[in-house]
Amino acid sequence: NLDPVGTDDLYSAGDIIFSAEYTPFDRSLDAYGIKLLALPAIGGSEAVSNSFLEKTARTITLMLDPNAEGIDKKMQVTLIEGMQSTSSWGNTVQKIGYIGGDNYSPSILDDNAGQNYSGLDKINDSTRNVDMIWEYDDNSEGYAVSAAVTETIEHLLHTISQYGFPEVDEIKLNSFSASGLIWDAMQEAIDNGVFNDSDYKSRDDGSDDYDALVMREYVYLLTYAEWGFINEFVDGGSLAPEWADDARTSSDIMAKNPLGHALFTDYISKIISKPNEMILREIYSSDAPSGYVPGSPYSYPI
Repeated sequence: NLDPVGTDDLYSAGDIIFSAEYTPFDRSLDAYGIKLLALPAIGGSEAVSNSFLEKTARTITLMLDPNAEGIDKKMQVTLIEGMQSTSSWGNTVQKIGYIGGDNYSPSILDDNAGQNYSGLDKINDSTRNVDMIWEYDDNSEGYAVSAAVTETIEHLLHTISQYGFPEVDEIKLNSFSASGLIWDAMQEAIDNGVFNDSDYKSRDDGSDDYDALVMREYVYLLTYAEWGFINEFVDGGSLAPEWADDARTSSDIMAKNPLGHALFTDYISKIISKPNEMILREIYSSDAPSGYVPGSPYSYPI
């Protein structure tokens, strides 16, 4: 267990709080340095369920488990401390909506969405955030547990890598501009045909924002492949052409993207714990309870 050196408070997962402070979001939940924000029933969409909010929080506790094998507790504490910091950059938040951007009318993703959803611009501008997690209707005919798991973990990885990694080492794990280990590993993956960034090229305006976008996509794909989750949780077991089919295992990546494998082995795997597949399938099953328990990581009967 984590040594009692005053860090237990960092690993705190709270209750759902209803508040107008983060309008248009009506609920928040703090979990290990990330403030989850859930949308109410607006724009013709249903509200994000409290259950899904808790499922997302529990997924965070699985991904940032201080007692998991291989975790460097000092590095992980530094990451969580940095994400919890309310510096001039604001809180690190994860926005959560229902089903998808097209489910809201008018769109909640358009550049002018702030004109239609009061408070949205303030949230976007005053917090550290990158994108949305979408809750899927788990009673719909096309609902798939694997898709729900991937939707949640992908965007949590985006948020954690974007704002947490530089807290551990702002030079080596820079995620904001074209330098550092992530950038170098990504370039090797592109050159070796492992990572295909063509889907993002239309958004390449030469800015640091674009560089950050492709780097966090790369980190997600690299991590999912190293965990074996492309085979486990992706329909058909393939993310091609964005990620090559011959780079879906740790050994494949070691051969075809050695800089990426070193990045994962030396840093990512020491910061982020691989969630248990059976637990993920259990909590994202239709009508399943979240199993979420506010408190410390030791509350969980894993």
